[in-house]
This record gives sequence, structure tokens and C-alpha cells, in this order.
Amino acid sequence: MPGLRPSGRLETALAFEADVITLDPILLGTALAGAPLILTVVVEGHHGLAESQPARLRWETAAGETGETQAVTDALGVASFTVTAPAGDVSYTVWVGDLSSNGVRITGVPL
Repeated sequence: MPGLRPSGRLETALAFEADVITLDPILLGTALAGAPLILTVVVEGHHGLAESQPARLRWETAAGETGETQAVTDALGVASFTVTAPAGDVSYTVWVGDLSSNGVRITGVPL
């Protein structure tokens, strides 16, 4: 049943579905191991950018170790994740519901 959200906007009964999830930095190939690394995702749905949607960043190292963290998209459909770059290859993806983003592979290099 539609109702007003705290922001005053009309809430629809339809559930949100992500159409496109773009994870950046797409072109970054290496980072200093042990340094903070910021990954940003933009989530777009049927009617534009997706506000207030939970996004899960998942990663897997070359050794098979996995991890996950979560953030919520802002009014522009953007969520940011700060992780510590480990040494070696790591593949990152973001998930919103059952849809995943492009993959980003970053190699952590020692100083």
C-alpha cells in the first residue's frame, strides 16, 4: 500500500530492482599493499539512480580468501567502500539483490 516516506515522497508498493551496477575504479590495476583503497559503486534502476539501497562489496583473493562489507546508496545512487589493499591479486564485485556489478581486479604491491 503506498504511503508517505519520512522524506515526504510517495512510497510505491513496487520493490526496487537494480538494472546497472557500475564499480570503480575500473582502470586501477595496482595499489600499495596496506594502503586504504576507496571503491565506489553507482546503482541505477528502472527509473533512474537508486537511493537508499543496500549494496554488498564482496572480494576474493588469489589465495581463495573471501570477505564482504555493506554500504547504503545515497541520493545519487552512489555508495563508497574503504578497504585495505592486501598484497597480491584481489577481485571485487558489488551486489544489489541478485544483480552483480562489473568486476574490478587490483593487485596490491609492496612498498
